[in-house]
Amino acid sequence: MMRFVQLATIVGVFALLASVALAHGGQYSGPAGGGSSGGFAPAGAGTPGPGPGPAGGGTGSPGGTTGPVGSGTTGPGAPTPGSPGSPPGGTPAPGGTGTGVPGSGATPGGYRKPATDANLTWAAWWFFNDDKYLNLKAKIRSEENETDNADLFAGNAFGGDEVTKVNAKMIREQVNPILKLALKDPFFDTRAAALIALGKAGMPESLADLKTLMNDEHKQVRESSFLAMGILGNKEAIPTLVATMNDTTEARKWVDQTNGIDTRTRAFAALGIGLIGARENDLSDTQAVSALVDMMNAKENEKQRDLQIAPIVALGIMKAKEAVPALIKFFDDKSNQAWARAYAATSLAKIGDPAALDPITKGLKDKQNAVVQSCAMALGVLAKPEDKDAVDGLQKLTKSGADLGAKNFAIMSLAEIGGEENRNFIAKMTKKGNIFERSFSALGMGIYYYQNPNDATKGEICEDLHKFFKAEKNPDIRGANAIALGLMAYEPAGADILETLKDGGQASLRSHLCIALGLMRYTAATPEIRRTVSDKGDIDLRRSASIALGLMGDKEAVAVLQKEIEASENSLAVHGAVTQGLGFIGDRSAVPTLIKFLRERDKYQDSTRAFAAVALGLLGDKDDIPIISKISEHNNYLIRTDAIGEVLTIL
Repeated sequence: MMRFVQLATIVGVFALLASVALAHGGQYSGPAGGGSSGGFAPAGAGTPGPGPGPAGGGTGSPGGTTGPVGSGTTGPGAPTPGSPGSPPGGTPAPGGTGTGVPGSGATPGGYRKPATDANLTWAAWWFFNDDKYLNLKAKIRSEENETDNADLFAGNAFGGDEVTKVNAKMIREQVNPILKLALKDPFFDTRAAALIALGKAGMPESLADLKTLMNDEHKQVRESSFLAMGILGNKEAIPTLVATMNDTTEARKWVDQTNGIDTRTRAFAALGIGLIGARENDLSDTQAVSALVDMMNAKENEKQRDLQIAPIVALGIMKAKEAVPALIKFFDDKSNQAWARAYAATSLAKIGDPAALDPITKGLKDKQNAVVQSCAMALGVLAKPEDKDAVDGLQKLTKSGADLGAKNFAIMSLAEIGGEENRNFIAKMTKKGNIFERSFSALGMGIYYYQNPNDATKGEICEDLHKFFKAEKNPDIRGANAIALGLMAYEPAGADILETLKDGGQASLRSHLCIALGLMRYTAATPEIRRTVSDKGDIDLRRSASIALGLMGDKEAVAVLQKEIEASENSLAVHGAVTQGLGFIGDRSAVPTLIKFLRERDKYQDSTRAFAAVALGLLGDKDDIPIISKISEHNNYLIRTDAIGEVLTIL
């Protein structure tokens, strides 16, 4: 579904490719992708070929895009890798990713230079896991100190009026009505975006509106309908979602697919069930969990791996404790496909049952790289510093593991687990090692001290990372150090980070510098970041700058962004960055402008209207951290399936 549009050529150095992931209400994702912190472009959601195969032994499907290092050959038409800010996309080949380290001989595909695969960089981990660290809306809402909103939205009932600057009355009377009008927009991406936005706004009565497009002529809109039901969180949608997932005769009529509902729509329905459960709804009086478990265990679904993996993911995000025995059994059964077993590991970790610790720790020695990767990631959620076998296994993996993806995940998990031993282990890696070890360990230090801000060693590590930032020439490592310093709120580094931002250079690095300055709230950088927002260059950089203004609580940010919209009313690129900036910041003064875009269809181009719907979804989102981030967080993004890969493009 990713559609690539050539936007600009930067001084003959590289082509700036912007992929418009608007379908399903997704976001403009420039070179850094996804409306996140910049510097990384997520792989597209290609169709995986049949599997499984040995670790690292897959081949890309025809017409696919470049997969991870060592994943085999790519199909024709893959974009050229290696351009700064435009790394390769594509769903990894089946049978494990085979991300071998230099000289390991671990993969048939061998080792390639890091620039050829953005999925293996620290920026990829940050991209898929940064929501809870940025948490922009919560920062802004807490600062506004407006009226108590505890009973405002679905999941918390309804009642009060204020949600920072966009209040419930405005959502009911202005935002939702225009989104309902957008459901009839002639452009399918606008309809899809409006569905997701209505789900985010969280008015329970919107369920009826979401159901009206279950049979839309465009597949992407139909899929969005079911995913939006999950985002909405209305428990009354469960029967509809279960029936669609199970491809019942009645559900086929709903979607006008008499010969059977397509795989991805069924997978989206399964994920919708999980999202409803993720709101801690009591689903014991429904068939939700049992239906998901049955779907996971159905052997016929192995041919369409999304029909196994989507239910597994759903069970994890809804923390279905009653499914733990079934998930452990599925994980331990090596006759099941490697990718499905890998997803079972991360879902077990998200559920948090201690019974999963032993099998997942043993999974660090599995013969399938995909399983090892997911177990390494899962232990960061499940293990504690005192779990010696898990900690020892992760440390050994970082030293001598054959799979680069697993090694990277192990570093991050040690940081998340915490404890003095792990802290010291990672700190040593920041001082020497290859590009991956130094960048991931730097980010790991940022994560560790973000979780342990009162650790007495924080000042010393901050000074070290600041020194490394100033001395380092590699922009990838510099970016990791900058984000780490931002997470640790180390303001003494602000002047040097700001000076580097002013010096220009690679857009992906500058994106990370903006976010770092925003995280540490280095307000002296505000004028330069405002100028960056107005810069006519890289689009993702402008979006990152917009987010940074919000992180710093810049009261004039909305005026700056609105001025940019007015200056380029029909610019796809500008609206992709700036309207999302308005949505991230969450100021109600942006609403009339966005409503105008959707109402005046003849005046504004299709993509502009779609971006406006996306931005209204951000503005009206009832959650500080988007509920859909529960899918991306601690997800093994190296083995994204068709459906999971598509969901991860949605903001």
